[in-house]
Amino acid sequence: METEITTLVKELIDVMEEDETRDLHDALACPLPVLVIAKILGVPTEDINQFKEWSDAQLAAAKSSNPDDSKGPRDAMNEYLLQQINERRELLRIAGWDEDGNSDDDESFLGEVIPDDVISGILLAEVDSRKLSDSERLVMLNQLLVGGNETTTSLITNMFWRLLSQRDLYDQVVDEPSLIPAAVEESLRFDAPVLGLYRTNTEEISLHGVSIPERSKVMATYGAANRDPNIFSNPDEFRLDRPQEELRKHLSFGLGRHFCPGAQLSRMEAKLALEEVSRRFPNLRLVSNPKRIAPFLLWGRKELAVRWD
Repeated sequence: METEITTLVKELIDVMEEDETRDLHDALACPLPVLVIAKILGVPTEDINQFKEWSDAQLAAAKSSNPDDSKGPRDAMNEYLLQQINERRELLRIAGWDEDGNSDDDESFLGEVIPDDVISGILLAEVDSRKLSDSERLVMLNQLLVGGNETTTSLITNMFWRLLSQRDLYDQVVDEPSLIPAAVEESLRFDAPVLGLYRTNTEEISLHGVSIPERSKVMATYGAANRDPNIFSNPDEFRLDRPQEELRKHLSFGLGRHFCPGAQLSRMEAKLALEEVSRRFPNLRLVSNPKRIAPFLLWGRKELAVRWD
């Protein structure tokens, strides 16, 4: 997968290189995660822009108190995904697949009868010896598409914004590419793309003298946890030399059963983007201070205008 992502990064930057001023958000940070997750899922290239629109609309609805605000885009995306599932289901049926029967040989259909991608894998998947329902499949695919989109875009834009805002940091990365993995982790810690998410506690608990009743709705604020002085030395400094034992203690990908399954993919995309951009544009600089994206739970840039000589 790394080779394929590297190719995508280079192709996007080739286009970006045609001008001396570009929006790094629109040219690289936004299309890259969409292209990658669409390829993994098995979404045809010609439909990728439509998926981006659906995903963005659902994320924008996160700031609304009306859940129906995301209904139209969600329904349209579900209709499309169900069509993809049914097309694969029909190919399997023709090949003799029994959806309710023995599943020992199901994997033999991958790459032979249906594409070897995530949509196909979810169609064939079982939990506790039963196939998933279509509604369960759609929930999983929605989560993968939306979760693998804006969050990685924000990681990439936050990372470049921070490095270019403190110019000596970007210069260090240009001079020492071995610092790039640390830059990715420190960006995740310092500028968490998801500031926090809601949780429901399963039992009563007391924290700092405050009692939280069972089944309360609480917000786990990753952005605050990532600045915990008991965990991170100089927590309010962006450090490329942060000690190795601290680098991955941030909670930007969650923890435990809620840990993000796409964490390594997101890290890889950010790393490869920074490697290629810093190599091609060692004198990259910001044109203006970018505005942040709208949903209050998210932390990212709406645009990132840059120049180079």
